[in-house]
Amino acid sequence: MRRATARKNHRLTGKYEKLARVYSKNFGIRVNLNTMSCSTDMTGMINLPMAADHMSEADQLVLDGHFYHEALNHVVRQKENEATGAMTPKQAVVACRSAKEKSLFNVFEDISGDMLLIKDRYEGAWQARRHSIEFSIKLHADKIAKGESYTPFRMLTLEMLCQGFGHDVDWTGADIKEFVTNNLADLIERARTATTQESLELAREALRRIEEIAEDEPDEGEGDDGDAGGADDSDSSESDESGEGEGADDDDDTDTDGSKGAAGSDEGDDDDTDTDGADGSDEGADEDGDEDDANGADGDETGDDDETDTGSDSGSESSSDDTETDGDETDGSEGDGGDESDSGDDGDSGDKSTAKKILNKDGDSDDSCDREVGGEMDTPEPDFSEVIERWIEERAVETAVAKGLYLADPKVAALDSCKDAPKGSASEYKRYKDEAKRAIGGLRSRLRSVLWARSQDRILVDQKSGDLDTEALHSVKAGNKNIFTNDVKGVKMDTAIEILVDESGSMGGSREYTARVSAIAISEALDSLDIPFEVIGFHSPHGHYAVTKDGTERAYTRVMPNEYTVYKGFGKAYKVVKFAMSRISAKQENHDGDAVRFVAKRLAQQAQSRKILLVLSDGSPCAPTRNRSLLYQDLHDAVAEAEAEGIEVVGIGIQTTAVETYYKHNIVVNDLNDLPKQLMGILHKRLIKGVA
Repeated sequence: MRRATARKNHRLTGKYEKLARVYSKNFGIRVNLNTMSCSTDMTGMINLPMAADHMSEADQLVLDGHFYHEALNHVVRQKENEATGAMTPKQAVVACRSAKEKSLFNVFEDISGDMLLIKDRYEGAWQARRHSIEFSIKLHADKIAKGESYTPFRMLTLEMLCQGFGHDVDWTGADIKEFVTNNLADLIERARTATTQESLELAREALRRIEEIAEDEPDEGEGDDGDAGGADDSDSSESDESGEGEGADDDDDTDTDGSKGAAGSDEGDDDDTDTDGADGSDEGADEDGDEDDANGADGDETGDDDETDTGSDSGSESSSDDTETDGDETDGSEGDGGDESDSGDDGDSGDKSTAKKILNKDGDSDDSCDREVGGEMDTPEPDFSEVIERWIEERAVETAVAKGLYLADPKVAALDSCKDAPKGSASEYKRYKDEAKRAIGGLRSRLRSVLWARSQDRILVDQKSGDLDTEALHSVKAGNKNIFTNDVKGVKMDTAIEILVDESGSMGGSREYTARVSAIAISEALDSLDIPFEVIGFHSPHGHYAVTKDGTERAYTRVMPNEYTVYKGFGKAYKVVKFAMSRISAKQENHDGDAVRFVAKRLAQQAQSRKILLVLSDGSPCAPTRNRSLLYQDLHDAVAEAEAEGIEVVGIGIQTTAVETYYKHNIVVNDLNDLPKQLMGILHKRLIKGVA
């Protein structure tokens, strides 16, 4: 029975709330459905749009892929790295020394995480993620086709992502595509199996390569043209984590994985930053830098760009020219130090020209890479994720408006609260109980008599089958065939009841009194019969308007928070909390649909197979809103949703017939004289129905 109930209760929620529960249980991820975005802060919280369940299937497929990316690539990786003591994505972001470095880290980490945590583990999630990647590529292509301007560096990161996920596009530009293929393809390949620490190292290596290729002020001395390891090299301070820009073992001594290259005899040795910890050899390197790098690539290879990070240091100053001009080897020049001088005729052509454009060194604005973490750092370039997030938000808002959804402003929903009621007055409670004594007694006695009779074990005689009744054998001669008996076990009423009390301003005066006494009468009767129940009041307080002003506000209907007061919880003994019932009172506004859903979910968590919700109200929802009709429709929808899942909802109108509009099962209580007959009638019918 509990298993069937759990399945039924599970259907109370939409697809994405179910998904939230699964990821919360399996991965410890919290999912916030009170937003219009799909994003994460990498601390265990993922935001999803509240209109998600109403979006089209095509839109949901894009949303699914991005959700898996946020959940598995970012949050799960953060948690797994924390558990093992490895560098976490959050730590890596903090460690980034510039906006460009951070953007490159995001590229490598996205490729790595999607491959290792999605593709290699969850085939279904990977299919959805692939779709969202392809859709993101289409969004970028459409934006560019419409004339939106992208910076060269943004084009670079997008081309790297496209290559990392196996997509060949033409909108990034032939020069960017060629530059990535010639100089960064090996790093992209390594990213597919990289840890977070390695993704950061790859980002620093990629940026170092781009900066070295873009170097446009070669030295005048013989064989020392643009040497990245020169004593006065301005680039060395730019990429030097320790801030040392000169002398032996300069900037790249602080390699990103903490391994330190062997010191050479040459002051120009700058290749100690190899990201895979390859040990640089100094004296043994040949004249033209042909020593193999850590990836096994020969320094003579055309287009070989790995020499900038592999620790292939030469023992002589002139050999360090290989490091500086690796990016230019794509034009077919050999790896000879003298031949690679940037002072040649093609210093501003090919990869060098592209690198300058990428770093904006051919423009007038400052390079954001020069801004370190300690100072002001530009925002990283938007990538696949950002464009998808903006699209999801736009589609969620459009869906909410088009379908007329009842949605709460996220800033308002964040203020929703549920708290225990303050202690009440014993004397006041006694007075209300005395005034409801007749109703309590009548209800209690009628229910008890029926429930007691049905709880007893019984033997049914004169049955056509069952156990043979030996005392009836004598009647066989007279033609009686009903000579069997059946044992019937007594049953207990397997029912839980929720009492929801409207505490809006219109419930003041005599309505407040009638609602309070009615709630006490029902509670006393149920408690005496050991029937599990809960009593909750609801209203929306004034003075807490928190209306969003970011362009999405047109999608929201509720602009006030809800406040729920628990007068008696399912897990509390009534005798301990009953005095609080005297505090039931009229307050301010009311969003009835929200309240019905709130308590229906609490009721659904109870083990009993039968669940009844009693709503004491004076009628319609009433609160400031952009669309009053949606408030009314939302209550209709909330009642229908609860009933569709097996919860019996009864509206008890307090001095109003308005409940007839919203509740199929309803009664009207005008004063205490009506209470015994009306209340006992509806409860008797509902409760006895639940006894087998």
